[in-house]
Amino acid sequence: MEEQAQRRIDDVAHYLTQHRIKVAARTVAHLKGVAHLKGSAADELIGVGSEQSADLIVAGAYGRSRPGEWIFGGVTRDLLRCCPVCCLFSH
Repeated sequence: MEEQAQRRIDDVAHYLTQHRIKVAARTVAHLKGVAHLKGSAADELIGVGSEQSADLIVAGAYGRSRPGEWIFGGVTRDLLRCCPVCCLFSH
């Protein structure tokens, strides 16, 4: 699954590069319970963006019901609330 995601990201990066847009694209897997990961998935995305000096974070946007958000959290919500750079969401 991660390989398929990387291929799709590489396709987008290639397209943008053809239009003279500087791109650095990579996939990052967020695995709950892994010791070296600290914070939420949104925190990880923001951290990677900061490390890369990103001007834009592109992410899928998915919504849950209010109880689902309360139980599982919401990456989209957290990025909208806390991200220090622009975000482009796709559903």
